[in-house]
Amino acid sequence: MSVLVLGCDTGLAHFGWSLVELRRESEEVIAMGVIVTEPSDKKARVLAACDDFRRGREIAMCLTRELAAHNLTQRGASALRAFCYEAISLPRNARTSAQIGIAFGVLAALAEQYQLPAHEVSPQGLKKALTGSGSATKEQVARALAGRYGLAYTPEGKRKKGDLLGVTPGRNLLAHLPAGLHEHAWDSLGAVFACLRTDMMLAIRPR
Repeated sequence: MSVLVLGCDTGLAHFGWSLVELRRESEEVIAMGVIVTEPSDKKARVLAACDDFRRGREIAMCLTRELAAHNLTQRGASALRAFCYEAISLPRNARTSAQIGIAFGVLAALAEQYQLPAHEVSPQGLKKALTGSGSATKEQVARALAGRYGLAYTPEGKRKKGDLLGVTPGRNLLAHLPAGLHEHAWDSLGAVFACLRTDMMLAIRPR
């Protein structure tokens, strides 16, 4: 039976996700991406709170669809076994804090729907687990993950003419994403990696 873990980089505008299969002594990245929601046109005169609620529902719908698309039921009734997510320190801006709260509410509801545990890792803990430094850059995090899992990584803005976004030797899971969004997918994968040695992950890994 497959054992899958969903990694999340939680945000209302950009919600990064990755689906990872745990094996006895390794992991395989099944899929990763970013869900993007847009605010309504100001001409629509929609209340901000209502608009944020609508965007939260879009994230929930997209996550549910992505999980269904990867045939979790065919892999086994209990294929999806846990959620891992990167913690976010709430900013002083009340509007942004409210949006982050809605995104985390979506994640909590999904965990409840699947009746699964969720594990949080701090941004500094994620960076340190991957690079040994809690002050590592986004690029260093992405490079470390790409190297570990055999994925493609090309720094945005450093591509040769004619290259597809993110194409280097290795499996390319992010070529379809617009520039500027890759970091959210990498961070979601980093959350899974940073949780690998937790009691929760050790308990569900195949033996």
